[in-house]
Amino acid sequence: MMLDRWLASFGAAPAQELPGPVSVEGRRDQHLGPRWERARVSVRIEPSSRLEVLPGESVPEEATREGYVEAAAMGVLDILMTACPHPVKNVRVVIDVLEIDPVDSSRQAFRMAGRDAATRAVKQLFPWLPR
Repeated sequence: MMLDRWLASFGAAPAQELPGPVSVEGRRDQHLGPRWERARVSVRIEPSSRLEVLPGESVPEEATREGYVEAAAMGVLDILMTACPHPVKNVRVVIDVLEIDPVDSSRQAFRMAGRDAATRAVKQLFPWLPR
């Protein structure tokens, strides 16, 4: 899968330390032409000895099968790898909740919701960073 390939190619660049755990929620509720894009994700980001991405116990099997968990995780990693002076590497990202709209949810919506969650997390964890 895409996430497995990305993790395998993760280089040995300097890492930004995570000061502590944080739980955040990200949303995507966007009107795009004739349709909506909707997703909501709750994420826990905490220090770890290595980079881990895990679905929480309450995440439905459908979310994993449709690729929503992986998309949300990639959205979180998009921000964690670029928002700080160095990539945040040694973290555990736990996708606790994914709310799926049967009509308007998509992988792209969950990726954007993951990005929103990570942006909120970075603001809480690294308030000294310029916005």
